[in-house]
Amino acid sequence: MLEKIENAAARVEEPAQDLYFREKFIGKSDKIRKVMEISAKVAKSESNILITGETGTGKELISRAIHELSRRAHAPFIAVNCAAIPENLLESELFGYKKGAFSGAVADKKGLIELADKGTLFLDEIGDLSLNLQSKLLRVLEYRELRMLGDETVKNVDIRIIAATNQDLAAMMREKKFREDLFFRLNVININIPPLRERKEDIPLLIRFFIEKYNKLGGRSIVSIDPRAIKLLGFYNYPGNVRELDNIIQHAFAMAHNDILEVEDLPVHLQNLTPYFELASHEEVSDKLAMEKGEATDLLLSVIERNTIIKGFSRYAGNHTKVAKALGISRSTLWRKMKEYKIKS
Repeated sequence: MLEKIENAAARVEEPAQDLYFREKFIGKSDKIRKVMEISAKVAKSESNILITGETGTGKELISRAIHELSRRAHAPFIAVNCAAIPENLLESELFGYKKGAFSGAVADKKGLIELADKGTLFLDEIGDLSLNLQSKLLRVLEYRELRMLGDETVKNVDIRIIAATNQDLAAMMREKKFREDLFFRLNVININIPPLRERKEDIPLLIRFFIEKYNKLGGRSIVSIDPRAIKLLGFYNYPGNVRELDNIIQHAFAMAHNDILEVEDLPVHLQNLTPYFELASHEEVSDKLAMEKGEATDLLLSVIERNTIIKGFSRYAGNHTKVAKALGISRSTLWRKMKEYKIKS
């Protein structure tokens, strides 16, 4: 509660859009804060945006937030995954078609570009768009005109495009796989979302968020996660980024037998990630580096431990025996921790 009050007090003077991003996105690292700041600034502009980052970093989440803060928020946000739809179908999905345009076209159908009129079109995995469709999309961007398949007339459209990719478009341009003119039309503003391994200080906050999320969704009452599990999760590099961490916590919820997520509840590949002596060695190096920087490495764990004990007393109506049993510690250890953290049951 104190933390929430302090955070609220610190944000009193923040612009509304900055506050929106800080409340919607989980993270305190400099890199993710920079992403939030840039996104908040460009939300009110009409410029096209290119969001880059690895799979699972949250590119669509950022895109939706930008739309919600833009002048187009009242209009549709249409998301298209360019890699998920075969090329022969993607053109008709994007541009629409007139009745009789091809076999099976039994009625006129509006395309996703037209449906996004006055709003935002989010093109995920833009690097997978064929050169043919790249050229047709370029015309829409240049002239704000749309021609449906099988139609001789053009329609005016007013859309903002936010594109996203996990590919190196600069390399694709050198290989003539992506049009330079389209790239420069899309890359008016670039937002790069860092991978989770480059902002590991955000992992405990994300874990807390996912625990609260799945407690609500599943009617569970997981109060915390074992500090050993947090250390292990901090050691992993997350090729699937935030989406993978989300899946890991879902797995742990399914496997958990008590109110605290344990190392044994994590996926097997994480439990076998490294021998414990290597993990301990990693912790010693991390602690040494943190001490040299003047950081208190045990601060986060002590906060989690204190909050866990408090939640335990709330859940078990102040019964010391039940709280100690749920936490897996003796009553004497519980009393010592209560004294250490100045907790009154």
